[in-house]
Amino acid sequence: MNSIAHFLMPFAEIAINVAGTLLFGLGAVAAKKGADWLNLSAEDKVRGYFLEALDRAIAYAEDAASQRLQLAAMTAPTDNGPVYEAAESIVGDAAAYMRGRVPDALAKLKIGPTGLDDIIRARRAQK
Repeated sequence: MNSIAHFLMPFAEIAINVAGTLLFGLGAVAAKKGADWLNLSAEDKVRGYFLEALDRAIAYAEDAASQRLQLAAMTAPTDNGPVYEAAESIVGDAAAYMRGRVPDALAKLKIGPTGLDDIIRARRAQK
């Protein structure tokens, strides 16, 4: 028995070292997965408050455009010009609102000025 244990001892040491290395590797993978999950959770939070601010920005800009159109209707004859200007002013006003209120979300989500305008137009089209 003593000779078998003596013979197996080097293999047991190797097996223990391999098992330790595997456990360390699995721990590193688990830590990476946890960090990825936390980062996705943070990005979801940013995206959530970005969308809330986007809806508020569009409502604000539509309100302002409506007031401008009412004022224009009182002072100028009706034509298609102010309607088009109102649509574009909504995009501009909403984009300015977003840049002022949530610049950090725009930076984290990597949304530039043109992209923001496109997002505003698409969001308005959904409603």
